[in-house]
Amino acid sequence: VAAGLTSTTAEDTGLSPLTRYYYILSASNSSGEGVDSSESSALTNPSGNADLAGLALSDGMLSPAFDVATTGYTAGAPHETAALTLTPTAAQPNATIAVDGVNVNSGADSQSIALNVGANAITTVVTAQDGTTIKTYTVTVIRAPSNNADLAGLTLSDGTLAPAFDGATTSYTAGVPHG
Repeated sequence: VAAGLTSTTAEDTGLSPLTRYYYILSASNSSGEGVDSSESSALTNPSGNADLAGLALSDGMLSPAFDVATTGYTAGAPHETAALTLTPTAAQPNATIAVDGVNVNSGADSQSIALNVGANAITTVVTAQDGTTIKTYTVTVIRAPSNNADLAGLTLSDGTLAPAFDGATTSYTAGVPHG
């Protein structure tokens, strides 16, 4: 330590998690006299970042719009949408992601997720590189019921239907035996 100096501190920012960095410290006085330290190293800690940087649906829009601090979303889907995928993107590249329990690469589509009519909760679990920090995002997709009220068929237990069944026909006569 230079004369009159009892300690010093240095901070190195922007380092990658789980990476070893090597340092040699140099000090000199105003006359140019100095000394180098011996080499030392430091291993950075694993990242504790379990945030998503993005989350998208293959069909529909999140409500509210994606925000890293928001973990609960809803989305509507028409009845014709029987399945969809989620595309989660991790904020930290060494985090792992699972959508409904199935591992997904960051930025890639999840498996196809079947939708029932009504509310469907889909969970996306992000585990940070440290293996202990976990954040769960939930998207509740509400699939609309069918608006098709047409009959697919019409049969009588006894008798004859006139005219013969046709999905576009709405009026029929039934002839039933007497007795």
